[in-house]
Amino acid sequence: MFQWMITLSFVNCLTCAWAQSGADSALHVLFDSLKGEVEDRSSIYQTIAEIYYDHADYDSAEQFYHLALNLTKAKGDQEQISTLLNDLGVVKLRKGDTDSSIYYYEQALKGFMELRDPVRSAFVEINLGIIYKNKGQYGQAWSNLSGAAQKLEKTDEKAALSSCYNTIAIIYSRQQNFDKSLEYHRLALRIRQELGMEKQIASSLNNIGIIFRKKALYDSALFYYQRSLAIKRRLNNARSRGSTLNNIGTVLMDLEKFNDAEPYLLEALSIRSGIVDKAGETITLNNLGRLYIEQKQYSKALTHLERGATIAHEVRLTEEIKDNLALRINAHEHLNHASKALELSQRLMQLKDSLFNVERKESLTEMQTRYETEKKEQEIELLESNRKLQEARLRIKQAWIIALVIITLLLIVIGLLIYSKLKTANKNKRQIELLLQEMHHRVKNNLQLLSSIFSLKSRELSDRVALDAVKSSENRVNAMALIHQKLYALENKRTINLKDYLGNLVEELVHSYGYYSQQNIKLSLESFEIDVDKAVPIGLIVNELASNTLKHVFPKVSNAKLTVSARVMNGSTLKLEVSDNGEGFQYTAKPEESMGLNIIETLSRQLKARAQWATNHGVRFNLEMPIN
Repeated sequence: MFQWMITLSFVNCLTCAWAQSGADSALHVLFDSLKGEVEDRSSIYQTIAEIYYDHADYDSAEQFYHLALNLTKAKGDQEQISTLLNDLGVVKLRKGDTDSSIYYYEQALKGFMELRDPVRSAFVEINLGIIYKNKGQYGQAWSNLSGAAQKLEKTDEKAALSSCYNTIAIIYSRQQNFDKSLEYHRLALRIRQELGMEKQIASSLNNIGIIFRKKALYDSALFYYQRSLAIKRRLNNARSRGSTLNNIGTVLMDLEKFNDAEPYLLEALSIRSGIVDKAGETITLNNLGRLYIEQKQYSKALTHLERGATIAHEVRLTEEIKDNLALRINAHEHLNHASKALELSQRLMQLKDSLFNVERKESLTEMQTRYETEKKEQEIELLESNRKLQEARLRIKQAWIIALVIITLLLIVIGLLIYSKLKTANKNKRQIELLLQEMHHRVKNNLQLLSSIFSLKSRELSDRVALDAVKSSENRVNAMALIHQKLYALENKRTINLKDYLGNLVEELVHSYGYYSQQNIKLSLESFEIDVDKAVPIGLIVNELASNTLKHVFPKVSNAKLTVSARVMNGSTLKLEVSDNGEGFQYTAKPEESMGLNIIETLSRQLKARAQWATNHGVRFNLEMPIN
C-alpha cells in the first residue's frame, strides 16, 4: 500500500511539472526525488526512460530501462520484468538493432506466457511479427501473428486485433496474394470503424489503396487514397499525410496525369523534409525525378534525384539507391551525358552484384543449416527404414509371384480397355469435327443470306432514315459474319487475331459506304489473339463507331479522318480507341434514346470494360477491358 502511494505522489508531481514547463521540468522533479529515500526506484527509472523515449532520446531511454530492470529482477516481480523487457525491445527496434529487439521481445513473451497473460503475450507477438515481416522472414512472421490473432479474437482487445490483421495483410501483399491481403485490410478497417479510431482508419484506407494500385486498379486506389488523405488533413497528421500524398502522386503518374501528380508530390516532399522523414523524403524525391523525366525536364529531374541520392546514402536505403541510380542514368542519357551515364551504370551494376552476393551468402548459410538438420533426421530415419525393409522383403518375396500374375492380367485388361476407348474416342472426334464444320458452314451461309436480304431491301428504300437503319443492320450482320468466316477457316480454334479482324472489318465498312481510298483511315492495331466471345462485342462496337463516322463525318468534312487503335497494356488489359475529326455530338446519359449508343453501352458492360467519351470537336471513344 505504501509503495503504491509513493508512486502516485511521484506521478502527481510529474504531471504538474510537465504542465508547467514540459519534459525538462518533469525530469528535474524525478531526479531530485532519487536523492532522498524512495521505496520504489525502479518505477521512477521506468518513468524517466519513458520521457526520454517520447522525446526520441533512445540511448538515455535504454540506460534507464536497464536500471529499472536490474532493480525489478532483484525483487523478483515477473510481471514488471516482462513489461520492461518488452519496453527494451521497443527501444532497440527504434535504434535499428532488430536482432537485440527480437531477443528482448522473446524474453518478454516467455514471461507473459508463464504468467498466463494472453493479451500482453499477443501484443509482443504482434511486435515480433512486424519485425520478421520487415526482415522478409514471412514464415516466422506468420507464426507470431496467427498466434496473436487467435488470442485476441477471444478478448475485447479489438484495437490490437486490427493491428494484427493489418500486418498479416501486408505479408500477403508482399507474397503477391492481393485478394487475401484485401480481405485482412478490410477486417482491420471494419474493427477500426467500429471503434472510431480515425488515425488507424486513415491508415487502413491508405493500405487498401496500395493494394488496388498493385492490382493496377488505379481509380479504386485513388478513391481510397483520397478518403485517407481527407481524414489525415482533418487530424493534422503530418507524417502519415506525407505518405498518402506521395501515394496519390504515384497513382496519378501511373495514369499519366503528370501535371496533376506534381502538386501532391511537392506537398509530400515539403512535409517529409519538414519532419525529418529521411526514408520518405528519398522516396518522394525519386518520384519527382521520375515525373520530371516523363515531362522531359531532365535538368530539373536531376536536381531532385541528386538530393535524393545524398539522403539515401546517408541512411543506407539500398532499394531507393538502386531506383535513384536507374533514374539518374535515364536523365543523363537524355541530356547526352554519356560519361556520367556510364559511371552511374557501373555503380548500379556494382550495387546489384553486392546485393546478390549478400543474398547468396545468407541463402547458402540457411541451406547449410537446413542440410545438417535434415541429414541427422535422415540418418535416424534410415536406421529405422532398414529394419522395416528387412521385414518387408520377407513378405514381398512370398507375395511377389502372385502379384506379378495379377499385374500382368490387369495390364492386359487395361490395354484392351484403352484400345477400345481410343477407338471410340477417335470415332466421336471425327463426328464432332464434321458437325462443327457443318455448323460453322450453315451459320456463315445464314449470315451471308441475311446480309444479302438487307442489301436487296436497301435498294428498294427511298426514305433516308429507313435506309440508314437497314444499312446499319447489314453492317452489324457483316461484323458477325466476318468472325464466323475466320473461325471456319481456322477450324477448331476459339481465338482470332484482333488486328486482322478489325482491319478487315473497317476495310469492308469503308467499301460499303462507297469510299475506296484508305488515305484518311488510320489503323494502329497490335497483333494478338483474343477469344471469340470478346471479339464479337468489340467488332460490333467498332462497327457502330466507324459506321457513324463514315455516315456523318466523311460526307460533311473535307479532310475527314477515322482512327482505330488497339493495344495491350501490362499483358492483361486491352485499350481500344476510335476517333474522328467531325463536329461531335451531344452525349446523352440515356443511351436508350439512340440505338447505336445503347448497343455500345450494353456491349461495354458485357465486356466488363470502362468506357469514356469525348464528343466535342470530334468524337473520341476509349475502352479499357480485361482480356484474360
